Amino acid sequence: MKLTAKTIDTINLRLEKVKEFITVNNGADLDNIKDELFEIVQQIEEETHRCYNDKDA
Repeated sequence: MKLTAKTIDTINLRLEKVKEFITVNNGADLDNIKDELFEIVQQIEEETHRCYNDKDA
């Protein structure tokens, strides 16, 4: 399974946000970092689910 171009773009944008939070490194953004990383994982899971369900149809 490969990620779609749209998903790749979205993940890259989220990773840029994470990079900015890490660069600031003020300790207040740890929850934001975790949230963004969780959203990335969740998006990959949703696309994987969609991919396998489309094959079964």
